[in-house]
Amino acid sequence: MKKQHVTTLTKNDTVQNLTQKKHVITKPGRYVFILLNWSGTLHVTINTSKADVLILGLINAKRKERYSLSTVQHHKKPDSQSQTIIKIIAQTNSHVTFNGTIRIEKNAQNTIAKLTNNNLRLSEKSFVSATPNLEIMPNNVECTHAITTASPNTEHIHYIKRKGIEEKQAIKLLTDGFANSIFQEMKKYDETINL
Repeated sequence: MKKQHVTTLTKNDTVQNLTQKKHVITKPGRYVFILLNWSGTLHVTINTSKADVLILGLINAKRKERYSLSTVQHHKKPDSQSQTIIKIIAQTNSHVTFNGTIRIEKNAQNTIAKLTNNNLRLSEKSFVSATPNLEIMPNNVECTHAITTASPNTEHIHYIKRKGIEEKQAIKLLTDGFANSIFQEMKKYDETINL
């Protein structure tokens, strides 16, 4: 089994105190980065073969909170992989921006890089902006990205309400379900984190 390295970054005074974290991976192994209600830039440079990088992020922006998150998966050597999964919940009057970049240098053949961002807007007054950036130089790579932004599904809310649950509680159940999959994945690597 590959050696695992886990780094957890948690809430820092949101946008007012942006942090930039740079990590250079120089040895093969599994590297996990957990971002929980964190603002800033996480730049991971993969400068070795046989590295496996996983970035998991969850932002639950409440009231007038503001978050700005950027991730960079920068592959410089061949035969490595990286995956970023970010989930954002934007509640009343919150403001969240996310920029995800995958950069694969010309000599980083046989790289696998993935970027996924799912956003849930709970209020018309909330704001979410998400931008993927792909900079791919070689031709023998697998690179994917997906970004979605949605509000709670009215049909799901209606179905839950028919079971005798009030609308506010129905939205909370849907929101908890949205966050739970990424949160459970985070708990596999860091049992100390809490929502």
